[in-house]
Amino acid sequence: MNKRIFMLSIGLGLLIWTLSPMLAGHREPWDAQGPYYMVSLFIAGLVPALIEPKRFWVWPIGVYLGQVLFIIGASFLLPYAGANLAAAGIVIMVFYMVPTVIGAAIGAGIRTVAARVTTRTKGK
Repeated sequence: MNKRIFMLSIGLGLLIWTLSPMLAGHREPWDAQGPYYMVSLFIAGLVPALIEPKRFWVWPIGVYLGQVLFIIGASFLLPYAGANLAAAGIVIMVFYMVPTVIGAAIGAGIRTVAARVTTRTKGK
């Protein structure tokens, strides 16, 4: 496993929550009106898989861990309204990871197809 890509995925998970108040207007991204959270999760799965398609299923785990780190850190460091529901949020967030897995699968597919096309083009 590429540790840098895994760290990138963790960073993307943290970034989703960090940017949520500015981009979505809510401290918790799943409370936002509109597609902010789902699109962010999809992109967070897509980007690492475009860089490294092997074991693409690992990158969503990093995104999940980044979000968990943010929730736990925010529970201790910020006057966080949802801190008493942090454990429930961490469990429910597993189901929200579906767009991340889909994004990672699509990213891996795009990268794999692009590699094959490049190989065929160079072979001619």
